[in-house]
Amino acid sequence: MKVLFLGPQDEDLDSFFRKESISVTYFSKKIKLVEAEKVNPDLIVSYGYKHIIRPSVFQKFRTINLHISYLPFNRGSNPNFWSFYHNTIKGVTIHEVEKAIDSGNIIKQKEVFFAKEEDDLEKTYNKLKKEMSKLFVENWQSIRYNTYISKRQDLSQGSYYTKKDFLPLSGKLKSGWKTKTSEIIKWKKEQI
Repeated sequence: MKVLFLGPQDEDLDSFFRKESISVTYFSKKIKLVEAEKVNPDLIVSYGYKHIIRPSVFQKFRTINLHISYLPFNRGSNPNFWSFYHNTIKGVTIHEVEKAIDSGNIIKQKEVFFAKEEDDLEKTYNKLKKEMSKLFVENWQSIRYNTYISKRQDLSQGSYYTKKDFLPLSGKLKSGWKTKTSEIIKWKKEQI
């Protein structure tokens, strides 16, 4: 099986692909159909990918996205931050790629809870990444053979954020990604 992996290389998933003897091509630039056709993958996996995938690519090649939020909540950019800012369900979702960002049918998702010591954005992000890898591996056979049963998202619920939405608040992250999640929750309460 050939996988085209869009986004930065993930250590856990890379190890899994090697163990399963799956041929993986990593790509982080903006993908064009001609580049995807050169690889001719059986599956495209997008994870942490910073670019929009064109319909010409995902209509020709089966394409899924791994998103570190519990969709339909916090679609788009910086989902971990927004889950604390708006106090929404935290989790991870594997979904099919459609034209609207993070709006495709859900393949599998899992709610994630954090321990007391997982108290900043970096620690929660790292846990979400671990949970995403686990969810992907646990569901690999149904993903690989396209035997899963997906469900439509209720887009009348949830939320969507762009990088521009995050900019006004990013300056408040005095400790960067080590900012305590309790601080972020407090910012929202102060605005109410």
